[in-house]
Amino acid sequence: MKSVSTNTNTESEGTFHEEGGVVTLEVQGLGYRFLPLPRIWSSELELLGKIEKSILVILLIVGVGLIVRGMAAARDLRLLFFPSASTGAAWGGFLLVLMARYALIRRRSAARFLFPSQRVITKRSDGTVNVVSTFSPQSIAWLRKGFQRAARQRRVFHPFYGLAAFLALPVLRRTFTRLEHPLSEIETKLKEYLDVLPQAEAENYSELIQRWALLAFVMAERRGDREVLPEHLAMVFPLISVECAAFFTALDIDPKAYGETLDWMWRSGGRGMTQRKPKELHYLKRVRMNRAWTARPTPALDRVSDDLTDLARVGALTSIVGRSEELAAIERILARTEKRHVLLVGPEGSGRTALIYGLVYRIIRGEALKEVLDKRVVALDSGALVSGAGAQESLDHTLTKILREIEEAGNVILLIPHIHTLTALGSEKLDASQLVAGALSSERFQIIGTTTEEAFNRVLEQRTDITRSFEVVKVREVSIDDAVTIATTRTPTIEATHGVAFSRDAIVKAVALSERYIHDRLRPEKALALLDEAAVAASQRGGRIVEGKDIAHLLSEKIGIPLEAITSDESAHLLKLEEELHARVIDQDQAVAAIAEAVRRSRVGLREERRPIASFLFMGPTGVGKTELAKALASVYYRGEENIFRLDMSEFATVEGMYRLIGAPRDSEEAYAGGELTEYVEKHPYTLVLLDEFEKAHPKIFDLFLQVFDEGHLSDSIGKTVDFTNTIIIATSNAAAELILETLERGESLTNLQERVNLLLTQYFKPELINRFDRIILFEPLGKEEVMAIAEKEMAEVATKLSSQNYEVVFSKELTSEVAALGYDPKFGARPLKRVIQDRVEAVIAKKILAGEIKKHEAYYFDVAMLG
Repeated sequence: MKSVSTNTNTESEGTFHEEGGVVTLEVQGLGYRFLPLPRIWSSELELLGKIEKSILVILLIVGVGLIVRGMAAARDLRLLFFPSASTGAAWGGFLLVLMARYALIRRRSAARFLFPSQRVITKRSDGTVNVVSTFSPQSIAWLRKGFQRAARQRRVFHPFYGLAAFLALPVLRRTFTRLEHPLSEIETKLKEYLDVLPQAEAENYSELIQRWALLAFVMAERRGDREVLPEHLAMVFPLISVECAAFFTALDIDPKAYGETLDWMWRSGGRGMTQRKPKELHYLKRVRMNRAWTARPTPALDRVSDDLTDLARVGALTSIVGRSEELAAIERILARTEKRHVLLVGPEGSGRTALIYGLVYRIIRGEALKEVLDKRVVALDSGALVSGAGAQESLDHTLTKILREIEEAGNVILLIPHIHTLTALGSEKLDASQLVAGALSSERFQIIGTTTEEAFNRVLEQRTDITRSFEVVKVREVSIDDAVTIATTRTPTIEATHGVAFSRDAIVKAVALSERYIHDRLRPEKALALLDEAAVAASQRGGRIVEGKDIAHLLSEKIGIPLEAITSDESAHLLKLEEELHARVIDQDQAVAAIAEAVRRSRVGLREERRPIASFLFMGPTGVGKTELAKALASVYYRGEENIFRLDMSEFATVEGMYRLIGAPRDSEEAYAGGELTEYVEKHPYTLVLLDEFEKAHPKIFDLFLQVFDEGHLSDSIGKTVDFTNTIIIATSNAAAELILETLERGESLTNLQERVNLLLTQYFKPELINRFDRIILFEPLGKEEVMAIAEKEMAEVATKLSSQNYEVVFSKELTSEVAALGYDPKFGARPLKRVIQDRVEAVIAKKILAGEIKKHEAYYFDVAMLG
């Protein structure tokens, strides 16, 4: 006897046992053992095929015979339309011929067609089940094709032969298409596996066929299907053996993704699903009574609401994935006798409405708690309520009437979306929220309200007359895995609308990339929005399949950051990044090298994703290129110098400056106005944050940035979290300027200065903040040669500006040298140079242009003698 453990699916584990030529599979949770036929013999497969063909031939012969006999007895075609034995014979034969033809087309046995299976799987006397007897005719037919190919090649009948036959299944072909693997690639790889299977002298098969049959049976049983279909066999293929799983690994296909995609294609038929049309909803049958027929009609409520239970009965509501804990909590609250009203608190897009839909589906399916089963869930339309009420005074009267109807009906759960807005409805003497608050104590009145956390804190928290009757249920974002599943179930609508198809990788990438780069919306809505936009783009260019690379390309264009695979051209560019940065920044090799390394690490995915892309502290004298290097970095990484948010931290020297950054406290008059830093980064998450003179900020502000450097996010004054993981943060400081100058004046190198700089920094920052910077970079003062190089660069830029306006001004080398000499100052770097160029070169040129001395399209030579 031998036993082998196997994992049949994510929910069950089984063990195979073989003894005396009989193989069984014991699976926990199913209550009995499964017994396949002792062997799926090749002769049995052939016999089934012969029986099937024989039945079809008999049907055809009998049918044709009855038709001929009926026609001969009738002698006249007109008699065939009158009741008689001959008429019955003729029409009976005609029907048999149609049945036979249909069976041939569908590749199903005529016997199964005539007598469709209604059986329920039953145990034999010894407690086992004959597995193969539960296989559908289609499954047997596909297995037979695989066996026939193996027999022709005189090889062992292995599951790979079965898979080769199953590749003709449309659902399997669509599955591999969605996995971005062409069928030719699958067939080529499969042939490699088939060519190495052992030869067989006589009819033979691999024992793995037994395991395949058992696993398919377990899959069918788990899904509640009555028979084993080809799709079951295809779905469990990677689970048969390590070798079968390795086949998918060799193709770079995740077996889990294969199973989920096949299930997706199977359930949807591979075609898009359209939403129910509004005109169909017009004919909904109104189901108003509870099971005990004690409820009363609610005409006033019906005019300003939508009955979600009615909509669910016709499938007009979207289904829900997961969220079992929140659903259970809602049901428990609704089933209580006290404090039995629910308040769903969560951000927009978190799935509050989906939770209610899930509750409604549980009610109509009879799965909810008994205290909730007889309920109607009715969504109030506040807009219809206001527009239908007429004068403002009648709104209170209408709402009072509606509340009385609900109480009298006794079977209504009233859904009030954005319940905080009730305070804005009603007359000056009585607002709508007061009317609702008065009805909350009734035992026959229940409410589910939805609101955001911000609205709850700002509006409802002060209304204890309302909130004390509600039990709050916090609604969080769905998990990443659930987001993928939800997106998968909702993409058919997008596909049908735009006439495209999504690959599995496109859906997974949309969820993953939107999670990483889109922070103003929640999952899965942000992924679905990205998929919808990608479908539009694909449709415009005439494409049919949206792949993962299309999602990455679209998002890359939207945010200005390269997300696609690195091309050879980009690789060459990244390897020479120092040269590009040096075109903007003269000297400062250490700083340029550190920046280039950070960009390369980020581009290949080696950075810490829960922290900012990079954080640097630039230290050194003023005017040495700290800001210029920050601009160059923004231009390289964010594709534009405009993607810089600059803060002069000397303006934030007091504790009040902290509130300028993150927003005023909740109890102040300026509450909810938002902070300068948090508001900007929330709206522009792909930006370089430049903190000039960082050491001059208040110590509490240092604590804020300690959180940013460590966790990659910052909470504003009202608790809203702003993501900083897509920012680069550069803080500048002149604190070590004197120390750097003194060191260089003594002729020493800056290489050994780091420890002294760190000691100096402890006078301003906590050690943990210092350690959070990726690099502390020391900028050297500029020498005369560097200033000369900068002067040449700046003068060339002046000439370019003039050339764009058709003024051809040429600067002499002596002039540039004189400008560099006048602009040189070791303590202030290149800042004096810029003033010299503005005051003594550009000012002179401006006067000469106005005086007509410099004319368009004429060359003008500017020498040192002309300096202002």
